[in-house]
Amino acid sequence: MPPALGGCRLGVILRVTLSGFYSTSRSTVLHLFQTLSGLALAAFTSSQLNAEQQKAALPTVPSLLEVCGFAYFYGGFLVGPQFTLRSYQSLVAGQLTDSPGKPPNSVLPAMQRFGLGLLCLTIYAIFSPHYAESYFLTDEYEAQPFWYRCVFILLWAKVILYKYVSCWVIA
Repeated sequence: MPPALGGCRLGVILRVTLSGFYSTSRSTVLHLFQTLSGLALAAFTSSQLNAEQQKAALPTVPSLLEVCGFAYFYGGFLVGPQFTLRSYQSLVAGQLTDSPGKPPNSVLPAMQRFGLGLLCLTIYAIFSPHYAESYFLTDEYEAQPFWYRCVFILLWAKVILYKYVSCWVIA
């Protein structure tokens, strides 16, 4: 039997996760499945681990709070990247920094990216009502010249893309 992960057995986690594939939030369930699969692999110990696997292996079974914090951590939940629980534990403990004991030197670049993400989100919020998808199905759109329709599609795609870019940049 696999070891308990935060009070839950691996089979229970997989059963609940796989049953969620039939729900409406498929990308969230897929991310959760990938995260918990990586966690389960890190919890198993073997004598034939390579150097990278030994760095990611967990010396103790994490608590349920650690598992939930890791699975739903904002920095990896919406857009990735996927990282190990060991890296997450180092981040939470304040050890994953370039200057131990001080705030990391990445605060200013992080604030700049956050500002850029808010700018993209603002552009999306302002212009998305003007570029509705339903406009493509109207007679008014069909009556426009070809060059206008091409420009409208380009602007529409750019504005819609800002919704996703803002999530990527903020995270």
